[in-house]
Amino acid sequence: YRFANIVLTECEYMISENNFQKYGTKVGTLFVDVSRFVNKKPIYLRIYDIGFVGRFSKEKGIQNFLESLKLLDGSYNVILIGDGDEKNNVLRNSQSLKFTYIDWVENSMLSNHLNDIKLLVVPSYREGLPNTVLESMACGTPVLATPVGGIPGIIKDEDTGFIMDNNSPECIAANAIRALEHPDLEGVAQRARALVEREFTFERAMERWQEILWEVGDGRR
Repeated sequence: YRFANIVLTECEYMISENNFQKYGTKVGTLFVDVSRFVNKKPIYLRIYDIGFVGRFSKEKGIQNFLESLKLLDGSYNVILIGDGDEKNNVLRNSQSLKFTYIDWVENSMLSNHLNDIKLLVVPSYREGLPNTVLESMACGTPVLATPVGGIPGIIKDEDTGFIMDNNSPECIAANAIRALEHPDLEGVAQRARALVEREFTFERAMERWQEILWEVGDGRR
């Protein structure tokens, strides 16, 4: 890091969290196509109560998520979307569970699926700042996540989403219920969308790149 002109992180939170101030760190340039990822329907009209979208791998906490479904006693409509190294284990070990499974979908179609979900669960052990979280927020789909990577920088509990202490099955299940029963769930969804529109559009990313390149070039065009 000491030899770099500038170190980029995925959000402001990760600068202080990783003590990167001394490296001249700047916020990176993640962005979401907010014209594609849009809020198409209110939460009460959505088909699935809970969703998991992502890579089926151990670091994503997929097995913990499946165990949490057992604690919910089949009371909720659930959808899993994804693929990965743990796919066979996921499908083999979840035969007693009730959920809809869809293989990996193209990014161009993901917005339609996110708009069918009331709550996206991200039970990861580690992350940076997942695109799926930002895309979900842009679709007005509240996110329940573990406080890893840059996630706490954008998801404030009961404001722009929901944070759980850990990804144990018991914690996931309890917090999924808490989120779905929140009296202002639609407001959480609207504030999440507003945050993405404010900080993670293509235009905002270009502004940041201009600032970064200007500084690297010592103000020379």
